[in-house]
Amino acid sequence: MATETPAVSMVVPDEGTPGETHLAKNDGAPDPGEELLSNASSGGDPVDDAACTSASPFSYAELEREAEADSTRLDHYHAFSKDLVSGLRGMAQQHDLFTDLLRTTDYMKAFASQRKNSEDQLRLRLEEAEASLSTARGRMRLSGIFS
Repeated sequence: MATETPAVSMVVPDEGTPGETHLAKNDGAPDPGEELLSNASSGGDPVDDAACTSASPFSYAELEREAEADSTRLDHYHAFSKDLVSGLRGMAQQHDLFTDLLRTTDYMKAFASQRKNSEDQLRLRLEEAEASLSTARGRMRLSGIFS
């Protein structure tokens, strides 16, 4: 059941001229204090009966097709997630192997550096020993000549 809303007059300021007002009609709008009967009868919420009825009848076959499609999509997502997890595990293993290789390389560099330092020290000691031996031989020759 539809009810007609009376037109309500109100005073509105004129935007063109400051300080002046003019009458405006509010056609078709409800009076702020008045409650519509259709809203009151439905507990305050208007109900659209056309929205409550489906345009097509319920179909179990269509529901089954949608369920199968959803199941297929879930199977694909499951397979994808398994592949993704497997790939991530492989990447983690490669990361661990690469980290081990870097650590081994660092150890080899340290070992080579220590060996080079040891070799340099031995070479220096050998040169000192040769110089000392040469000096000793020179003294022996000189002492043999002068004796």
